Amino acid sequence: MKRFLLILMMIFILPLSAKADMETKYTLIKGSDADIEAFRKALDPWYPFQSIDSPAMMVDGIFEQTQKLLGMKKEMEKIKINLYSNDEKLYVAYLELKDTAFRGFDNARRFRAWYIHSKRTIYINTKDVDSGMLGHEMAHAIVDHYLLVRPPEKTAEILAKYVDSHL
Repeated sequence: MKRFLLILMMIFILPLSAKADMETKYTLIKGSDADIEAFRKALDPWYPFQSIDSPAMMVDGIFEQTQKLLGMKKEMEKIKINLYSNDEKLYVAYLELKDTAFRGFDNARRFRAWYIHSKRTIYINTKDVDSGMLGHEMAHAIVDHYLLVRPPEKTAEILAKYVDSHL
């Protein structure tokens, strides 16, 4: 009987606490249900009055608008978006990646979000995000994958800041 209850618990309860994944047309969003809900609220300026129900629609809309602003529309692999519920968790993600993925990042505590080309992943704090910031990080991904040769970091940052200010 105990074994049966344990199996039932593994089937029904453990998936509830596991990370949720949401796949959109252009992205794969990773985070808990609470993180995804916080992400949706942060991106939707009309929430809760006249909101778009699907965070997938919002994220894809931001991606398409970013491509349009950059004039860089082409098929590409999906970008991963890792959601973190606060700046401490985002910083822990930085520490886990510090030795392998970062060049020139001495103190990630000053960064609110970032994109890593080799992992095709955006890392972002759901308590400190808006559509401009997400578009900025998406711009890094789009620029890096649109051009045959990745541009210098300063050039990519200029393009990403353009998106951030015009989105």
